[in-house]
Amino acid sequence: MPKRVQCVKFLRQLAGEGAIDLPKSQQRLAKTPSEVTKSDERAARLPAPPDDITEVSGLALEIAKAGPRLQLLRAYLEKYHYLGDDKVFGDRLYYFAVDAENRELAA
Repeated sequence: MPKRVQCVKFLRQLAGEGAIDLPKSQQRLAKTPSEVTKSDERAARLPAPPDDITEVSGLALEIAKAGPRLQLLRAYLEKYHYLGDDKVFGDRLYYFAVDAENRELAA
């Protein structure tokens, strides 16, 4: 949903102008305390990205397979992505962009 935020904003604008009627907004279910704690613990261990782009060399893509690597990637999503780490349905690939020192630069 790359344009979700823009679409929701536009729909609310149309509703505000009386052009359409929107149903009552549904709130996202809150995470359980244990889910929040686990995510916070993983995010606290995330390595810092390099300060200078000239420090980066040997870029490669690495698939984040089930296990610790996928958990780390999901911690990145939870901490940095504006939608958090919502569970999605269907097939997908998660991957890291890593440098020669195996630092995760993107997910």
